[in-house]
Amino acid sequence: MSKVLLVFVFCRVAVSALIAEDIQIQQHNSITYATVNVWSGSDYHGIASFGEWEDAAVREQRYQILLGELRSLAPDVVFLQEANPVRRYSHRIAKDLDMDEIHQVCIAGLKIFGLGIPCGFQEGNAILAKKELKLQKVDDWKLSGSPGVYSDNFTFHTDETISALLGQIVYREKPLNLVCVHLSATPEYFPELEDSLLALAERDSLSAKEQKTLREKWNAGIQRREKETSLLLKKLAKLDPAIPVIMGGDLNSGPESLVLDKIRSDGSFLDSGAWMDSYPTWDPQNNANVAHSLLDHDARGKPNTAWENFGNAAASRPNRLDYVFLSDEFRPEDILDHRAILTEPVHGLFASDHYGVSGEVATDFPLANAPKLYDTLPRGKKIGWSALPIAMYDTDTGFGYGAKGYVRNVFQHNESFDLILFNSTRGERWYKLEFSLPDRELRQRKKYPLGLDLKLEYDKWIKASFFGVGGGSEFTDREYYTKEPFEILLTLTKPFNRYLNAQIGLRFKHVSVYNYSDIGQLCDLVWIQDSEKAWLSNLANISWDTRDSFINPSRGMILQYELESNYLQDFFQNDFDPNKSLEFAWGNGFHFTRNTVTAQYYTVLWYPKTVLALRLQGAYQFFGDNSAFHAMLPLGGGTTLRGFPQDRFLADTIVLGNAEIRFPLWKGLGGILGFDAGGAADNPSALKLSKIASNPVLGLRYYMNDFVVRADVGFGSETTGFYFNFGHAF
Repeated sequence: MSKVLLVFVFCRVAVSALIAEDIQIQQHNSITYATVNVWSGSDYHGIASFGEWEDAAVREQRYQILLGELRSLAPDVVFLQEANPVRRYSHRIAKDLDMDEIHQVCIAGLKIFGLGIPCGFQEGNAILAKKELKLQKVDDWKLSGSPGVYSDNFTFHTDETISALLGQIVYREKPLNLVCVHLSATPEYFPELEDSLLALAERDSLSAKEQKTLREKWNAGIQRREKETSLLLKKLAKLDPAIPVIMGGDLNSGPESLVLDKIRSDGSFLDSGAWMDSYPTWDPQNNANVAHSLLDHDARGKPNTAWENFGNAAASRPNRLDYVFLSDEFRPEDILDHRAILTEPVHGLFASDHYGVSGEVATDFPLANAPKLYDTLPRGKKIGWSALPIAMYDTDTGFGYGAKGYVRNVFQHNESFDLILFNSTRGERWYKLEFSLPDRELRQRKKYPLGLDLKLEYDKWIKASFFGVGGGSEFTDREYYTKEPFEILLTLTKPFNRYLNAQIGLRFKHVSVYNYSDIGQLCDLVWIQDSEKAWLSNLANISWDTRDSFINPSRGMILQYELESNYLQDFFQNDFDPNKSLEFAWGNGFHFTRNTVTAQYYTVLWYPKTVLALRLQGAYQFFGDNSAFHAMLPLGGGTTLRGFPQDRFLADTIVLGNAEIRFPLWKGLGGILGFDAGGAADNPSALKLSKIASNPVLGLRYYMNDFVVRADVGFGSETTGFYFNFGHAF
């Protein structure tokens, strides 16, 4: 009776806590912004390094001028272009302004052909935001350029790449998207440039063929920028229409260009500085930093090509190139301020070769319909359900078939019920029922008082494999048996913020083994340790989770520590009469303490969106009284060591490492190149590098909105494993 009462109190506290709400967020009525092309100062000529128009001391002076202006303005968000090197630059200015930052490398890597990049050059875009706005990187969009690798740590490409950077902030409890863009810099068309072309042809004695080639390059560049704009608008159209957008950057296009027409009309964006047309942000007549564009040679004194001289002629015309656009949730009357900045020299020096722009926009109207983020989950209003068939194949289980059912909001508290019924041709029988309050997937990046999860799981392996205990087990010692585990798991989860969660719980587990050979290793263990074991354990877990998705993460990390111990069962066992042979029900006299540390990391490597996924896990347990192979740590199978059989290793200490490069192939289809490695031993000191098992992995992925279909082949040293299932391996 005492045990029932304890569980009842445990659940009652959980449900009561779910009713509470404790979120207080400061309210605002406007947001301020600034955008600046900070000018890399390079001429983009050279093999090992690019020529520079200034020395380090002048570059530092320019930085301090920019920093002083931004400190004076104190904008909520800042868009930067041509930051070089972008990672170091954005980190530094964010620290100096006490802001958060995200960035994207655009021009970087090893220079091979075309623009390319020399060593030490990593130009790109960056977004800054005040810390209370909780800025995070959402995506980066390649708009044009050659295939290549673009990351903070390694870059390689053969041509200039144009990209846009997407971030998101939380403002007045609502999300707001931020886009930073820098379009290609080919001269746009205007009538006066035709005269410049003819004058250039006469001055440099260009042949008719050379003039034609120059015109073709000019037209190709204009078309490229228009295609970049079209692709940018397509990307923007796929964003959640309920979330407003502020987009800032250098478009290398004037107010009367086709680029601006597309953004204003096709994209329905409001140009927040439309009245600034007579105030150029590119000003060769007054900004001394633009003087390099009017010279007939580069920074190293090498004469320009005809194309470069033509570009310089175009650059001699003042123009407005820098913009901030607002999505159609905003109205013209919401624009409270918009003006040019950095228009005056400081001690004779300008901060950049562009002037920047800053402004302020009211947010009361456009944010009214945007969804809330990171707040206590609202009460569920609609009942949702789904039922899906299950079909899979696993080398260990054979062909699998069954069904998955899902119901949410029956009681209108965002609770969910999940049911899985599964059988396989090799004899696995898997049945699972889960109850979550609120639903686990809804919890991501949300604030809620407390989470309650209850899981009942029954699994029966008619043909399970046993190889022995410890890292030294041999594949040739494989024997088959029937394993029948049953588990009840009850947990409470407390979020402290968007990323930090703590969890406590109770686990009851019962494992039976039978149908084993009477002359194998397993028989000896069963004779010593019994064919059935049951135990009650308590667990505690703390995790830091910044993944951008639970289902298909591309950025972020997980750091997690879990402690599990079954000493709690002694408390329950005291209620029983030791003479009544019920000791079996609470552990059979064995105790263990288990420690598990997990780290997972995800980052985008290059375009098209290619993700590096890493996992490192270590677990160690020790038995206080006796031991039980039923509770040992397993290693092997489709979610750990692909290519090695399920439960290939059983030990008290295991280490596991997985690495995958996940890359797109066509539409929703993608591929992976992976590598798994792991080891097992009686204790941490017994782990030997020479005993680490490893295998390469090839796989395919099909990505859908709510789940991932996985097909992997693992090439182990002992077997080859094939796995067709749902969800990533990790």
